[in-house]
Amino acid sequence: MKVVPIRNSECGRFQKHVGSLLTDDLPKDKRQKVLKHALRCGACLRELQLLAEVTERIRNAVKSQAVSPELQRKIREWIRAEIRRK
Repeated sequence: MKVVPIRNSECGRFQKHVGSLLTDDLPKDKRQKVLKHALRCGACLRELQLLAEVTERIRNAVKSQAVSPELQRKIREWIRAEIRRK
């Protein structure tokens, strides 16, 4: 994987939040700031586009795989444990 050097503090914030942006885990205000930066910064926009493509490919690959009942049970248990912890 190619590492993109951080050009400035805005690029650093972008890199910190780009994963959450792609998984819709950013609050609306931060999401807007990250997207606004990407629209002004060609390097960050290219990174966002590349990561979005990779994320979509992974989602499509995962969707085509059957999940065993045992794995489903373990995931449900993990989610319940996380909810109880919070």
